Formats: sequence, C-alpha cells, structure tokens
Amino acid sequence: MNQELCQVLVQSEGILVLVRLEGNRFRVAGHPPGWAAVLAHGGLHADQEVDAAEVFVFLELFLREAAIVWEANDGSSVTSEPWTETLATREELAFTATARKIGGKEILLVRGLGVDFDERYKVLRKARELALSHEKLLKETSEKETLLHCLVHDIAGPLTTVANCFQLLEAEQGLSEAGRGLVRLGRSATHRQHTMLREMLDLFAAELSTLDQFSVDVATAPEVLDCAHVVLRSLRHSFDMKGVSFQLLLSPPALSVWKVVGQREKLERILYNLLDNALRHAPPGTTVTLRLEEEERAIRVSVVDQGPGVEAEMSNRLFGRFQQGERTKGKVGLGLFFCRTMIKHWSGEIGHEPDPRGGTCFWFRLSKPDFASPREETRGDAAVPGEGPGDTPGNP
Repeated sequence: MNQELCQVLVQSEGILVLVRLEGNRFRVAGHPPGWAAVLAHGGLHADQEVDAAEVFVFLELFLREAAIVWEANDGSSVTSEPWTETLATREELAFTATARKIGGKEILLVRGLGVDFDERYKVLRKARELALSHEKLLKETSEKETLLHCLVHDIAGPLTTVANCFQLLEAEQGLSEAGRGLVRLGRSATHRQHTMLREMLDLFAAELSTLDQFSVDVATAPEVLDCAHVVLRSLRHSFDMKGVSFQLLLSPPALSVWKVVGQREKLERILYNLLDNALRHAPPGTTVTLRLEEEERAIRVSVVDQGPGVEAEMSNRLFGRFQQGERTKGKVGLGLFFCRTMIKHWSGEIGHEPDPRGGTCFWFRLSKPDFASPREETRGDAAVPGEGPGDTPGNP
C-alpha cells in the first residue's frame, strides 16, 4: 500500500523515476507522469528501458556529474539547471533532473516544472532586473549625497563666520536698541540657514537609513509643550518684525504631561517648520495659533494661520519634495516634506485643512508613549475648540 501511495504521489508531482542499469541505460520505475506520454522521442511506459541521453539530449552532459554522486555513495545528490523540451504537442515544457543513490540503486528523477516554473522564472528575472536597478540607484544616490555633503560643508563655513560676527556685534558696547534688534534678526536668519542645511542632510540620511532612534518610553519621550516653548521663543523676534502675533492654546489647559512618541530635536524642527511656514503666509496684524489637544491615545498639534489658504493645485502635493506655492516663495521646499517624513516614521499622521475662520490649519497627531505599540487605529480629526483658557498670547 505504501509503495502504491508513493507511486501515485510521485506521478502527481510530475516526476519521472529512472533506475540506472548501465551506462546511459535506465528503466522506467512505476507509472510515468502524464507529460511522459507526449515526449518528442515517443511516449514512455512502466518498466520500459530507455537511453536517457536520447530521450533528453540535455542529460548527456549532466549524467557525467550524476556518475560522480552515484560512485561517492555518501547520500549526496546533484540537481541540474532547468532546460526545456518541445513535446509532441509542440508545447514547451521545462525540466530539472536530480541524481542520487537510494537503497543501493542509482536513481535519476526527472521533474516536469510546468506552467508554474515559467511564472517563477519571470518573477525571478524581474527581481534580478529590479535588484540591478536598485543597486545602480543606490550608487547614484550615494554619489549625490557625497556631493550634497561637500556643498553643505562649503556653505556652512562662511555662514558660521557670519553668525560669529553677529554674536560679537551684539556684545559691542554703545549699540543702539534698534541696531541690536537688527543684529538679533541677522543671527536668527543665519540660524534658519543652518537649520535648512541640516534639514537637507537629514532628509537624504532618512531615505538611505533607518532614521534616528526615537523614544516610545514615557521616561525619555519628548514633551511637545516644552518643544513648543523653545520654538516660539526662537521665532519671537521674527513674529515681531512682521507684525504678526501668536498664541499657544492647550486643551485641556490643566494637563501637566504632553509627552509623545518621537525625538526631541526632530520634534522641535517639525514645530519650527510649521510655525515658520505659517508666519510666512500670515498677513501683518493677524495671529498664528499653536494648539495642543489631548486625545484618548494621542496628542494632536495644530498650527493655524489667517493667510490666503492653500492653492487648490498644491493641495495634493503640498508635502512633496521641493514643492512651493506660487503666492509665497523663497524657501527650498523641504520643510513640509521633512515634517511628513519624520511623522510617518514615528507612526503618526499629518495633514492640512482649511480653517473655518480663514487661513490654513496644518496638523499632526502622535501617539502617547503608553499607546505607541501596537499602533492603535486613530479616530477622525477632533473639532477645533473655541477660544478657551490657555497661555497668554505672545508669551510662550
């Protein structure tokens, strides 16, 4: 019963079992599979003696390798490369052959690979082509990254000199308050340029590596409220120069812990990019609002300006690389792309929407450390709360 079962199994798998007699002469063991009946050299049947090299021309060379395995008699086996044969039906079928010694008998197993082999072969060939393309792309990207580092290095040197000059000027005695304000403005501008250069390097590094490690632990996770205070202080002079005010609103106002998944320096950069973007689009005399809202499993951060809003043609590609609107240009177009890259890496969400009171609301949502793993399915956007208690406008 076991022998019959094995024969049926081998036949159903499309395997022809040949037992070696001498030289290239073999005997067909058991019932051959269906394809053996339509071979170009004639059909095969059970117990038939055949010259394997005549039935399958490819095997003439492979049998020399097989003979080494049979003589070794150490339980090893050898499998041929795939080859194709044209059947009597004029169809082509792929085969492989495996030689091994079983129970003192020299066995040759010829397997018909069928249609699945063609599909696998196409997939493997496509995968090989993609691997070569990927390797080429990595090489080109590496060369561009090297060039970028060189350019940034060349630009950063003079920029550092300018920043140091501003620092020395600010320490000068007898400088008027207006002059000191201009010096601070110059220092702020050089700081922004340094930030932009670091941003460009980080973006390339983010796409070529696994990005910086970030914290999901409550003890080390960044405090988004602290980051907001730092960024608002650094932008205070820029807001004053343009005549735009800002306010920081908390919901709920009594919440003492505003920790989120992420990395503090990158989180500050995200807040800086969003607030700087809002400032550039906000008309003088208007207010930019930074709102922090607690949700059940996350913190939602919103930056709302009272500017002209996002152009319709820019809406779907706003977070892309090197994207700038027609109304307000002057940046390289990497700030929002950096925000999206980092927020997505931290398994968060980011987007924008028109504000009901005019202008645009840019928002992102990051999980609280307690709920960082596994990531829970987030709800829809929370409604923008009304003007409630919060920090005093203009005092971060």
